[in-house]
Amino acid sequence: DALPISLRGATDIDNNGYPDLLVGAFMVDKAVVYRAQPVVLAKGHLSFNPDVLNPDVKECKLTDSGTFVSCFTLQMCVSVSGKNIPEKITLNAELQLDRMKMRFARRSLFLDSLQSTTSFHL
Repeated sequence: DALPISLRGATDIDNNGYPDLLVGAFMVDKAVVYRAQPVVLAKGHLSFNPDVLNPDVKECKLTDSGTFVSCFTLQMCVSVSGKNIPEKITLNAELQLDRMKMRFARRSLFLDSLQSTTSFHL
């Protein structure tokens, strides 16, 4: 058996630019409002320099041991868009190097942490 319910949409109750949904049921003195939230579309691009890593070229130095190692620079660019999105948005990002390798077999590490994973806010 289905409950007789009433749905009412297309009204922006909280004035955020998105239509909210009001749900009520027959013979019940209550209704529920589902407030729509802004949808953010994030596009990201990750680039490496150099494109190909030569293991014989060792231009970076590990801070703890002073050992010279091969290295590359990562550049990440993220853009966000959407209707009526907040002016300031904080994104959490996580970068993983050699993710498909077993933990003990990873060959790439971030110089500052000597870990294969790093997290940060954008």
